[in-house]
Amino acid sequence: MVFSSAAETLTIGSLVPFLSILTMPERVFQSNFASPLVFATGAATPGDLLVPITILFIGATVLSGGARLLQQWLTTALSFAVGAELAVDVFRRTLYQPYFVHTGRNSAEVAIGASKAKALVSGVILPVFAIINGALLVLSVSAFLFLLDPSKSVVLFAGFAVIYLFVATTVRRKVYANGIILSREAVASKKLLTESLGGIRDVLLDGTQERYAGLFRTIEARLSRANVVNMFVAGSPRTLIETAAIVLVAVVILPIAKESSGSVLNSIPIFAALALGAQRLLPVLQMAYASWVSLRSSRPMLLDVLALLEQPIPAFSQPDSVRKLPFKREISIHELAFAHDSERERALHSVSFSIKKGERLGIVGSTGSGKSTLLDLLMGLLTPTAGFIDIDGTPLNPQAARSWQTQISHVPQHIFFADATILENIALGHSADAINVDRVKRAAAMAQIDEFIDSLPMGYHTQVGENGVRTSGGQRQRLGIARALYKSPSVLLLDEATSALDDETEQAVMESVYALSAELTIIIVAHRISTLRRCDRIVELGRGRVERIGSYQEVLLAGKKSDVA
Repeated sequence: MVFSSAAETLTIGSLVPFLSILTMPERVFQSNFASPLVFATGAATPGDLLVPITILFIGATVLSGGARLLQQWLTTALSFAVGAELAVDVFRRTLYQPYFVHTGRNSAEVAIGASKAKALVSGVILPVFAIINGALLVLSVSAFLFLLDPSKSVVLFAGFAVIYLFVATTVRRKVYANGIILSREAVASKKLLTESLGGIRDVLLDGTQERYAGLFRTIEARLSRANVVNMFVAGSPRTLIETAAIVLVAVVILPIAKESSGSVLNSIPIFAALALGAQRLLPVLQMAYASWVSLRSSRPMLLDVLALLEQPIPAFSQPDSVRKLPFKREISIHELAFAHDSERERALHSVSFSIKKGERLGIVGSTGSGKSTLLDLLMGLLTPTAGFIDIDGTPLNPQAARSWQTQISHVPQHIFFADATILENIALGHSADAINVDRVKRAAAMAQIDEFIDSLPMGYHTQVGENGVRTSGGQRQRLGIARALYKSPSVLLLDEATSALDDETEQAVMESVYALSAELTIIIVAHRISTLRRCDRIVELGRGRVERIGSYQEVLLAGKKSDVA
């Protein structure tokens, strides 16, 4: 930027001797400016300087143009590199946030966080560079023109400054208010799209298309109005300046003509330098002003991104620093309690029991009994409000949670599938070149889904479609189990993983689960006790408390007696 500003000033400066040699060659030969050139070229007459000065002017112009192009390339490249780095850092920090933070956020807000970081390129980063570049160029060119003709330069630039300052002072509050609207409505638009398209089945069944379309129209109208005002405010001073420039040039040239006793010819070099300087500065001033408007309107978005960048990253952010927490004997749960909010009723109350290594443990209970909360605590995703969990005597606290999570795998009710191959979905989260194909096949065999995969024309390279649309419910659950087993866990947790299946498919899936290695500890959360028929023990929860623990027959019989009573 500094080099580009200097080259621009050199171009304007070289215009004066170039025009002087054309209009007043004898005066140029006598000027102090030409002395070094006369000495260097050995010129004897004014005509001898015509070619060197022309070459100087052309060289300065080419140098200035090349410098501007290089600066534009470097500025743009650096801006987008910074924007990409910010987006990556926002996304990375968001991924590392505790589970309770994610459950308290709308997914649209998280998704749009990285988008806002990338939007800072055009809204903040490029405008900052434009303002810095504009300031350097204005200072450089203004200083030269002031030395050339102080009084005329002051009149010219004072006029430009007054107009821009007046407009900026008038609109700054409106621009900031529009920035808040743009930031807020962008999130609202993303939420609406996510909710309506994510629940398209209900939208079609309920016939609510027009309601969502109307809401979207309202949001887009607010965004449109805010953008129109900001773009008009950013561009309008240029029209005022261009009009004022003609007036200012007329005001400046009049004294020049008078000083030259009516002959404007002698003043053409100075006038041309002032005109070229104004011509160079007008776009720069306009860009700097438009950049200020962009910065002002992007401030709310910038504050949102800064808040996301301040999200803490835990000490275990480096995967190599995480070691598996040993599990050889049992998981002990002592007087465990949890509340999602300190002012709300606890989801769990004084829960205590233990899980032996290699045990098949079932957890059953009605909706709201605390099953999923207990599972989240066992996985280290939540921190107990009271009580504690320990693994072979080691407390499961936030510091040990990541080490414990390397030992466990989770199969949820609704399994996410990427629009990729079966191979990539079983090894989800691993890059293509890091996938261990043999381990994928072993995991598929243990989940009893290998025969189905082998029967497909493309085998493990078959595309499953978005969210596994090309597979049946039972196949999706088996693939989910295979994905969990690919991690080679010590503990497998199934969170109502078969509740959406019919009885026959559920039984087949559970048979494959019970057939897994005896060394693998399996914890199965279910809504129906029949799902847990082959578990070693069953823990029944009710209203956040342990109501009974026993074998399938004991819990079933106790439940029947309770119903009769």
